[in-house]
Amino acid sequence: MPGRRAAPVARPFPVSPDRALCAIGFLVYLALGSMGPLVPELQRALGASITDLSLVVAVFGLARVCIDVPVASLASRLGPRPLLAAGTACLALAYAGSARVDGVPGLVAAQALAGAGSALCHVSSLAALGAGSSPERSGRMMGAYFSATFGGLSAAGPLSGYVAGHAGWRASFAVAAGAAVGALALVGAWLPRRGGALAVQGRDRADWGRVLHPRLWIIYLLHFTALFLWAGVRGLLWPTLAGGEGGLPVDAVGAALGAGALLSLGALYAAGRAGDRYGKRPVIALGLVAVVSGIALLAASRVPAVLLASLALQDLGQGLMAGNASALLADALRGPGIGLATGVMRLTADVGWLVGPLALGGAAGRWGYGAAVALAAAVPFANLVLLGRRAPGRVPGRPAGPAGAALRS
Repeated sequence: MPGRRAAPVARPFPVSPDRALCAIGFLVYLALGSMGPLVPELQRALGASITDLSLVVAVFGLARVCIDVPVASLASRLGPRPLLAAGTACLALAYAGSARVDGVPGLVAAQALAGAGSALCHVSSLAALGAGSSPERSGRMMGAYFSATFGGLSAAGPLSGYVAGHAGWRASFAVAAGAAVGALALVGAWLPRRGGALAVQGRDRADWGRVLHPRLWIIYLLHFTALFLWAGVRGLLWPTLAGGEGGLPVDAVGAALGAGALLSLGALYAAGRAGDRYGKRPVIALGLVAVVSGIALLAASRVPAVLLASLALQDLGQGLMAGNASALLADALRGPGIGLATGVMRLTADVGWLVGPLALGGAAGRWGYGAAVALAAAVPFANLVLLGRRAPGRVPGRPAGPAGAALRS
């Protein structure tokens, strides 16, 4: 009618929420993956020992440990958008700050902020995806998300190493800050302001009896193992050996880490489909065998060919494990509690991130690299034994509600 303003028309988002989370996850991990290739360079530039750098890696995990469960609780009420916005902003500030540090204390502070940002992004995304999956598609949905994150890591390794080799390590951190800013822009452009289809089923009161059910602890421990190895071996032990005894330059270390993440990326896609078809437990067991085999190679001659084969087996195993372990939780605990269970899962994983570099760096500094390699192999081997003796199963309770239905469409 004349003189009356037409009601605003809701503008559809350009991509579905699950695809938006995948794109944001790619950029977040493009930033997070910048650190690995820089370990040998930071040792030389800052005069840092392996113990100093183990502290830098561990404080990242400590920050995540402190906020994993609170973030999951907030995700249940708010949905992922505000948490992802805060998380990507933290990452941008952390990596911009890392580019300006002059010593280990500044790097420790920056990595603590990066750890907080990582938890805000990763926990909220996993909680939303877990609430929106079905047992028939959980492997593929989690596989798609982890494929995006490993895709970011695949690009981050060679990109960070190349930039460091040509413009210095400070420039690598500046590029990581730019990736985080890009992720923040996507959060604002692609995710709805309120939970909607992304809301986690957390309005019901959390049932801690279900969240802490004994059947779930084998799943939680799988995540502990994955990040114990990721931070302790891939993030510290392997780059140190490759850049030291292996004699690889920083850009070659970055290229190797990127190629390894690309291998994980390929394994994730196949593993998600195989887990949905044949069962997630045998696929995870195969991944653990590959990881143990890869770590065992580090006890052999540390020439470049052996080091690269070790990394390839480890990253293949991580790809087989990562998506299926998260899908296993979504299958076992449907309905109220999935948000908080995701927080507990990430808490145990980040304890692994915290303990891994401290334990392996301490063992290497005190008893030598042979002791560190033996300790690293013992952790996934113990997890393989536990998985064989006690199978994770469905936790009894109320059925899943409609939250997250749009993610399944």
